[in-house]
Amino acid sequence: MARVPSTGTLFQITMTGVPTNIPNTGVSGFGADKTVLEASALEDSAKQFVDDVPDPGEITTKVMLDHSLAVIAYLFTRANTTGVTDTFTISPSGTTKKFTGTGIVMSFKPDLSKGAVQMADLKVKLTGPMTYA
Repeated sequence: MARVPSTGTLFQITMTGVPTNIPNTGVSGFGADKTVLEASALEDSAKQFVDDVPDPGEITTKVMLDHSLAVIAYLFTRANTTGVTDTFTISPSGTTKKFTGTGIVMSFKPDLSKGAVQMADLKVKLTGPMTYA
């Protein structure tokens, strides 16, 4: 199996029907996570378990604040708006496959500290499973 370094991964949001790059330092936190529930009856000789529905998780990243990009204002506005979802695409380097899903921009928190590159913490709660194709 070939190992591929995680370089050049694209993270995009679909704005007005157009996939738009989000400048970032890396994307993590999405996938699937399930809990297990005990389902043992009194007559069972060993514990029985069933899995719960999966939680697709959250996309987290640090966004590089390029104030000339419309996507920065869009993300900030989405974090301050209720009742909206967006389509997100993650295109890992080394493959033509993409992760695609919908989510809610939960937070967009700029860090404008003196002497540092201007960044923002972005958190997206996925509203369903991501596809990988």
